[in-house]
Amino acid sequence: MLDSKEVFDVKEKYIPAPEVEKVAMELIAKYHPHLAEAKIAYVFKKDSWSKNGKWILGSAHKCSEKEKLLHGYDFIITINRDSWMLFTEDKREAVVDHELCHCGKSEDGKYILVPHDIEDFAAVIRRHGLYKDDVRQFSMAIRQVSLFDTKPELRVIGGSE
Repeated sequence: MLDSKEVFDVKEKYIPAPEVEKVAMELIAKYHPHLAEAKIAYVFKKDSWSKNGKWILGSAHKCSEKEKLLHGYDFIITINRDSWMLFTEDKREAVVDHELCHCGKSEDGKYILVPHDIEDFAAVIRRHGLYKDDVRQFSMAIRQVSLFDTKPELRVIGGSE
């Protein structure tokens, strides 16, 4: 397996990411067994990647039937190469885990793209509190982590290209 540094070409916007694949294989075995049979491509996006002023760390894409016919992949996970190079091993693992959480399987066995557990604004929550079930559940998860967390520096922002 080639290291992405060996195949990096400054003219390429996307390059293979075998380092990401290695982390993903460990996470799939540990937390995402529903993806054991999925064909997932892992790539780095090399140029600056932001949306609405926020740095995008990665994205997960479910391939259409037409795309799958052309290349055979069920999903493509793209990771921001600039952030990958700066991150610790723990942060890299968190980013890949986040993107793998987007890759799901429906009850009828079809691969699906899973949305984030919560979509809201901090200002609305500050003004109105835990007004929705998903906000309450997310708040409980955060409280559990804050009680036992030994890695408080982990912050993941997902996005689309």
